[in-house]
Amino acid sequence: MKRLLCTIAVFGIAISSLFAELYPSSRFVEFGVDFGTSMGQNAFGIKDIFKKEVVIDFNELYKNFGSRDFMLNMGFNPGLHFDVNINGFGAGLKTDFDFNGNLSIDRALFRLLAEGNELDESETIGMSLNFESFLTASTPVRFKIGKLGFRIEPSYFVPILYLPNPRAQITYTTNSDGSMKAEAEANFDLYTAVDLSPLLSEPKGQIDLSKLPGESKNGGFDLAGVVEYELFDFLDVGAYVSLPIYPGKLHYHAFGNVTAGIEMDDFLNYATDTEKNEEDKPYKINEPEWSGVQFDEEGYRVNRPFRLGVEAAWRPVGDWFVVHPRLGVAARNPFGSDFNIHSLYPEYSISADMTFLYVFGFNVTTAYENQAFTHNVGI
Repeated sequence: MKRLLCTIAVFGIAISSLFAELYPSSRFVEFGVDFGTSMGQNAFGIKDIFKKEVVIDFNELYKNFGSRDFMLNMGFNPGLHFDVNINGFGAGLKTDFDFNGNLSIDRALFRLLAEGNELDESETIGMSLNFESFLTASTPVRFKIGKLGFRIEPSYFVPILYLPNPRAQITYTTNSDGSMKAEAEANFDLYTAVDLSPLLSEPKGQIDLSKLPGESKNGGFDLAGVVEYELFDFLDVGAYVSLPIYPGKLHYHAFGNVTAGIEMDDFLNYATDTEKNEEDKPYKINEPEWSGVQFDEEGYRVNRPFRLGVEAAWRPVGDWFVVHPRLGVAARNPFGSDFNIHSLYPEYSISADMTFLYVFGFNVTTAYENQAFTHNVGI
C-alpha cells in the first residue's frame, strides 16, 4: 500500500508519556508543551512526490487501489503536561485536545480519472466522513516493583464533536456539448457540546458558547494501564491497554440533508484560452441547501478509543539511542450505538529517540494511528 503523510511535530519538551524504563524520566520535575498536526492519504507514496519531475499516472493509481477506497486522514493534538519523578515513583497532570477525522471516497473517483466517463450519462461516486474531538484531563502515576514497571492513567474526557460516519454521494454528468454538472448530497447526524440550531436554521444567528463550560459535567471516564519488564539491560518489553469505563455525553443533535453542486459550461475551452476574461467564469457554484434539518437534545454517548497492544524499548548502543516498536489494535467508540466491525483497526509505530548532552532530544517516528499514516520529527 502506498502511503503519504505530512506530519509536523512543531514543539515538544520533556515527553509526558515517560515512565519506568520503556520511557525513563530524565528530570525530577518536568513541564512540557506539545503540539502535533497530521494529514495522510493512501494514494501517493513519499517517493512519488519527492523527486525532480512528479508524474501522476491515474491508470496506475486505479490499478493499484484494487478494491480499496481512497482515504484522507487528519489530526490536531495540542497538550500540556507536568510531572514529578522521585526514586522510581512519578505522578503528574496532563491535558490534551484531540481532533481526528477520516474521509473515504470510492475508488470510482480514480476510475473516472483513469478511464473517463460516458457522455450524456450520469455516474455516482460514494463517500463517507467521520470525525471526533475530545478535551481530556489525566493524572498519570508511575511506580516500580522489582523489574516490573507500572503506569496507571485515569482520564476524564469531555466530548466536543462527533460525526458517526454518514454516507454521501456525488452524481455528475458530462454532456456532449462540453458542459458538466455535479451535485453532492449527504444525510448527516452531528452531535455537539453546543447548540448549532442558530447556525443551521433561518434566520441565521450566533452560537452561544457561554454554556460550553457547563458541558464539563457530561464527561466520561477511561483508564489506561501499562506493565513492563526489564528483559535485558538493553531491552525492555511491555503491554498496554486503554479501557472505556463510562462514556461522555453530547446533548445536542442536528440531523437532516444537505446538497451542493456546480455547473460548468465548456470548461475545457475556458481553461486553455490564453485570452480569457477572468470575470466571465464558465461555472456556477450552487450554495449548500439544507433540508429537513431538525434538532433535539436526546443526547449521544461517546467513548474514547479502546486500545490493546505490546511495545518495547531497545538500546543497541546505550541509553542515548532508543528504538521503540509498538503494535496493537484499537476500536473507535467501543460500546457505542454506531460500533461495528469496521470500527476496529490496527495500530503500530516505530520510533528512534536520541539524547545529546543531557539536554537536547531528537525523535523520528513512523506510525499508523487513529486510522492515519504518520511520519513525525520532533525536537
